[in-house]
Amino acid sequence: MESALATPLEGAEPLLQAQLAEALWEAVRDAALSPDRFIEFALRTLPRTRDDIALAALLARLETAFRRYLCDAQRDALAPALERALLQDGALAADTTSRRLLFLRAFWEIAWSKEALANLSRLLDGAIAVPGVFLASRDRFRMIERLLVRGDPQAPARLAAQAAADRSDDGRRYAYAAGAAAPDPELKRSLARAFLEDPGLPESWIEAALAPLNAPEHAALTRPLLAQALARLPGLARSRRIFFADAWLAAFVGGQSSPGALAEVEAFLREARLEPGLRLKLLEAADALERSVKIRARWAKG
Repeated sequence: MESALATPLEGAEPLLQAQLAEALWEAVRDAALSPDRFIEFALRTLPRTRDDIALAALLARLETAFRRYLCDAQRDALAPALERALLQDGALAADTTSRRLLFLRAFWEIAWSKEALANLSRLLDGAIAVPGVFLASRDRFRMIERLLVRGDPQAPARLAAQAAADRSDDGRRYAYAAGAAAPDPELKRSLARAFLEDPGLPESWIEAALAPLNAPEHAALTRPLLAQALARLPGLARSRRIFFADAWLAAFVGGQSSPGALAEVEAFLREARLEPGLRLKLLEAADALERSVKIRARWAKG
C-alpha cells in the first residue's frame, strides 16, 4: 500500500493512473487506507492526470472522501491545500476549459474554510473569473447552495437575488433545491413533510432537493427524518417514477454516517416486508452507510 501511495505517475499511461487511483480508492472503501492519506495522494496526482474522464473520477472520489469520511478536525487540516489545488492550481491555472470547469465544480462542492467560502462569494460577484468559463444560472445556484450548507450569513440574500434573476421554471426548481441546504432543522422537517404530503409539489423539484437537504455535513440535523423516510419507502416506490426510490435512499440513507443511523436502517431491513427489488435498493444504500461508519470508526480523529 505504501509503495502504491509513493509510486510516481509522471508520464504514466492514463489507464495506469486510473487503475492505481481506483485500487487505492477501494482500499479506502474497505477501511484499509485512511481517507486523508488518499486525499494527499490525490493532491499529488491531480496535476499529472491529463485525461478528463480520469480527472472527473478522481475529483469525485476526493469529494466523497472529504465530505463523507472525515471528521471536522481532519477537514480543517486538509482543506487549505485541497482548496488551493482545486481553485488556484486547478480552475485558474488549467490549460483547457473542460479541465477548468471540472476543477471549479469540485471546488464549490468541497469548499470548507472561511477563505474558500469568501472565494466562492468572489466568484459569484465576478471578482474572480475562471478563463473561458461562464457561470450559468445552475452553476450559481450550486455555489450558493454550498454557502448555505456551510452557514454563510450572506447566503440567504444571495439565494433570493439569484431566484429573482432567474424566474424560469428551471430557476424556480434550482432555487427550491438550493434552499433545502440551509442548516435549519425546522426547515428540513417542513420540506420532508412537503415531499410526502404536498400533491402539488413537482417530483422533479423533490428529486433536485433531496441531496441538498441531506448534505453529509448536516447528518445530525437530518437523522430525525430517517425513520419516516424509510417507513414511507414502499408507498413512494409504487407511486413515483422508477428511479425515484434510488434517489430517495441515496439521500436519506447515504447522507448519514453514524452507527445509530446504520442500526436504524438494519432494524428496518429485518422488520419490513419489502418487495425484493426494493429491498436490494435499500441494501445498496445501507452498504454505503455501513462503509462510512466503518471508515469513520477507524480513521476519523474526532
